[in-house]
Amino acid sequence: MAVVVREEPPVVVVDGDTTVDWAVKSAPECCLTSEERLTAESSGHWLWGGAFLLADLIDGAVGRTALVRGVPHGEECPTLDSPRTHHSFNTLQELPLDEETGKPTRDAKWRIGSFVGFHPQGNLDRYALPQLSEAEKKRLSVYVINDSALGFGRSSGPWKDTWKDIKGHADGGPWVLVNLRLGRGESKDELWDSICNGVRVSGPSSMSRRLIVVTTVDSLRSAGAEISRGLSWEKSALDVIRELKRNQALGSLRYCPRLIISFGPAGVLLVDKCIDHPNYELLFDTEHTEESWVRDHSAGSMFGYSQALTAAIAKRLIDFAKPPNRAIDTDSLERLHSKLCDGIEYGITCMHKIYDLGFPDPGDAPSVLRFHKDCMEEPKKKETNEPPPAPRIGRSIVRDYDDMSNWSILGEKYSGRDPLRVAKDIARLGPSYLQDVPIGEFQKFLSVDREELEALRAVQNLIAEYFSDRHKKKPRSIGVFGAPGDGKSFAVTEVAKSIEPGKSREALTFNLSQFDSPDDLIGALHQVRDRCLAGEVPLVFWDEFDTSLDLAELGWLRFFLAPMQDGTFQEKQVTHHVGRCIFVFAGGIYSSYESFLRKADDYPNAKVVDFASRLRGYVDVVGANPRPGQIVDLRVQVRRAILLNSFLSRAGIRESKGRKEIDEGVLEAFLKIPRYLNGTRSMEAIVDMSRLRKGSGFGRSALPPEVQLKLHVDASRFLDLAGRFA
Repeated sequence: MAVVVREEPPVVVVDGDTTVDWAVKSAPECCLTSEERLTAESSGHWLWGGAFLLADLIDGAVGRTALVRGVPHGEECPTLDSPRTHHSFNTLQELPLDEETGKPTRDAKWRIGSFVGFHPQGNLDRYALPQLSEAEKKRLSVYVINDSALGFGRSSGPWKDTWKDIKGHADGGPWVLVNLRLGRGESKDELWDSICNGVRVSGPSSMSRRLIVVTTVDSLRSAGAEISRGLSWEKSALDVIRELKRNQALGSLRYCPRLIISFGPAGVLLVDKCIDHPNYELLFDTEHTEESWVRDHSAGSMFGYSQALTAAIAKRLIDFAKPPNRAIDTDSLERLHSKLCDGIEYGITCMHKIYDLGFPDPGDAPSVLRFHKDCMEEPKKKETNEPPPAPRIGRSIVRDYDDMSNWSILGEKYSGRDPLRVAKDIARLGPSYLQDVPIGEFQKFLSVDREELEALRAVQNLIAEYFSDRHKKKPRSIGVFGAPGDGKSFAVTEVAKSIEPGKSREALTFNLSQFDSPDDLIGALHQVRDRCLAGEVPLVFWDEFDTSLDLAELGWLRFFLAPMQDGTFQEKQVTHHVGRCIFVFAGGIYSSYESFLRKADDYPNAKVVDFASRLRGYVDVVGANPRPGQIVDLRVQVRRAILLNSFLSRAGIRESKGRKEIDEGVLEAFLKIPRYLNGTRSMEAIVDMSRLRKGSGFGRSALPPEVQLKLHVDASRFLDLAGRFA
C-alpha cells in the first residue's frame, strides 16, 4: 500500500506596529437634550488593526494553503491603558442616510462615520511573536512587516533577531514584504534603515531580489512629494516617477528593487527594477481617479486598504515561491512581475469589497469588529462573453521619456493598431469597447482626452471645494474656451452635476451678445443675487463674454472685475453683494485660453490681464475638430466615435448583437472628414437631418442632401468618403 506523504504548508510571519481601532456606534439622530442623551442607544466596538489586521487578512486570503504566524490578539476586549498597542478613536454609523428622513437608506452599510483622534504609545511594550519550530523556519516563505512609523522600527524588540536571521540567508531566503508608512523625519526608523542598508550592500543578491515594499501615495505626499491628486492617471503616475527620481525625501525608496505605490482602491503603480523592459506598470480603475473614487464613495470610510493590498500580494508571493526558499533565476523574474500585477489587481478588488460590504452588523453589545469573510475572496473568472466585473481594472506600461507631456494611456494601448478601425468599433459598440483606458464620465459628458480630462477635473475640484466651504462668500470664476458648437456650457454643467449627482442644480445663463448696455448686466446680477439669497449656490454662465461692447473689443471684461474680485456690483449709489455662486465665462470667439490671453497687447484698455488674474481655473473644451496645428489622428477619431455613438443611440439606430448598424462608408465619413464647420454641433446636426427611423439602420441613402450638408461640412468631400464602399 502506497504511503501518501502530506506536504507541509509554507510559513508566513507577520510582525509590526499594532493598533486597536475603537469605534463607537452612534445613532443617526443627534441628541438635543440631556433627556434624549439618556435614551439614545450606543455601544463600543474594536477592530484589531495594524499588524493584527494584516495577519488576519493574510490568513483569510491563504486559507489552509499556508501557515500564518502573526502577533496574537485573542478575542477579549483590550484595555485603553494597554501599553502594547496604539489606539485610534472613531464613530461607527450605518451609511448613507436618507436626506429627507435622516435615517439609513435600504442599502446602507456599517462604516466609519468620522475619525476622532489617535493616541500613540510613547514606549511600546511589544507583543511577542510565536516561536517557530526548526521545521517551520525551513518552510518560512514570506516575512511581512507592517511598519507604520509608530515605533516598531525604533524599538529594541524581537524584530532585530528576526532581521539578522533573514539577511543571513543565502539566495534562497524568505521574501521580505514591507507595508511601509514613511516617517516625517522626527525620529529614526532603525528597521527601515537596516532594510535599506541591506539592499545597498547586497547588490544583486538575496536582499535586493527578495524585498518588496508597499506604500501609499499619501505617505509620499506627507514626506514632501509633490504629486497631483486625481487629475489623470497619466499625470499621477508621471508625478510619482519624477518625485522618486528627484525628491531627496524619498531617497531611501530609490534602492527598493520592487516598489508598490497605492492610490487607495482606485489604483496602484508598480516599480520593478528587476526586469529589462519598462519598469513602471500602472493598474487602475478605468472609471475613477484617486480623487473621484473618494468623492463617489463618500458614505463613510473604512480601515485596512493598505493591509488588504499587502495581503493579496503576500498570497501571490506564496503561490510563486512554492516550494519555499527556491532560488530566483533570471527566467522567473518575468513570472514574478506577472504574479505581482495579478496580486495588485486582486488587491484592488479586495479594497473595493471592503468598502462595498462595510462591517457586518456589530450588534448592540460591545464586541469585536470584523471585515466580511468575503472581502479577501478570489475574483471569479469571467466567461468569455460576460462583461468585466466591477471594478473594471486597466493596465498600462508607463513610459519614462524626457518629454511625456503628450503621452497618454489611450495612445499607449492602441499605438500598434489602425486608429480608424478602433474608432469604428467604438462608434458601433460604445465607449465600453475601450479596454484598459481611463474614461472620464461626468454625468452625460464623456471624455478620454488626457489634456481635456485634466482641465475638467481641475475645474471639478475647484467647484467641489467651493461647494463644501461655506466660508467662501465671493463668486468663484472659471473660464471655458472652445470653438462655437463644441458644447462648452454642456461640459461644465455636467461636471458641476457630477459633484452632487442627486441634487438638482439649474444653471442661470446670460448671453452678453444680446445685452445692449451695462444696465442689462446689472439686471442679470440681481437675478443671480436673488438665487443666492434663496439659499442656492447657482451656476452662472456668461456666454460670449468675449464679445464687443459699443464697438470696443472685449468691452465687457471691465464690468466683471468688481463682482469677480470683491463679490459686489454697483447700481447708481448702492453697492450690492452678489453672494455665493460659480461664474462660468464661456467664450464665443477664442478657442483657447492662450489665444484669449494673447489679446492683452492688442487691446490694452480691455483689462484682459486683470480679468484673467481673477479666474481660478479654465478649461479648453476640445469638441469634434482637431486642435489648431493638429491632424485627424487617433485622439480625434476616438472623440468623434464617442460623440457619434451617443447621437446614434439618441436616434434609435438598429443594433445587431450590440453593434449599431451604420454603413461603413457613412461611418468613415463622420470619422475622417477634416473639419466640422460648427464643431460638435455640426456632427449632431448631420445625424439629426438624416432620414432615420427608430429601429432602422443608417445607410448612405439616409444622409441629408448635399445642399444641407454644406451648412456643416465640406459636402463633396463628405459624400466622397461615404461612397467609397458603395
